[in-house]
Amino acid sequence: MSRTRGNAWHSSRFYRRVTELQAANRPVEAALGVPDDTLWALYRHARCTVFPSLNEGFGLPVAESLASGTPVVTSDFGSMLEIGAGGGALHVNPRDDHAIAAAIRTLLTDDLTHARLARDAVARSSRSWEEYARETWEFLVSSNPLPDNA
Repeated sequence: MSRTRGNAWHSSRFYRRVTELQAANRPVEAALGVPDDTLWALYRHARCTVFPSLNEGFGLPVAESLASGTPVVTSDFGSMLEIGAGGGALHVNPRDDHAIAAAIRTLLTDDLTHARLARDAVARSSRSWEEYARETWEFLVSSNPLPDNA
């Protein structure tokens, strides 16, 4: 796994903390730029994914984790809430460290809740790119009719 530093805003504090934890022999690693097959394997084998983002525009890690059948701890607003609403996610206030820790603790220790969320994630409906394209086209055409003189 890559040890290259990311380009997220204010990430230097995060990487300093990772380095401190590694120096204390904690099993922590920041993986960046991993190949797709490795990424999907990590999602599938993880107990959960934790993504309490404040700035994410879409929430791709949430969608990818749920598509892998892996429960997620994520933000209780915006795209993360919308993506997780279909099942498989615990939503938390991303500014509340205690809520995040409690949700992680739940997924690590409560096997019944974890199993329910994993089942919910697997049961989510999925659509192909062709279906997305068709739905988008239908929305654009039906929602924006051309004027008669066009």
